[in-house]
Amino acid sequence: MTASVDYYNNHAEDFFAGTNEVDMTDVYQRFLPLIPTGGFILDAGCGSGRDAKAFTDMGYRVDA
Repeated sequence: MTASVDYYNNHAEDFFAGTNEVDMTDVYQRFLPLIPTGGFILDAGCGSGRDAKAFTDMGYRVDA
């Protein structure tokens, strides 16, 4: 596990830079109609937190 944690710690900034600004609109438009307004979303593998933030900003309850 230490090797994995070390890898993520050493590459976090690159990962964030390469994923944070990706336009997820098409994916959200397919996914969110399946979730009730204000519903709960489990964001497993939340990476940079981009989606968890977007869902929270839209009024969903998120566990990342």
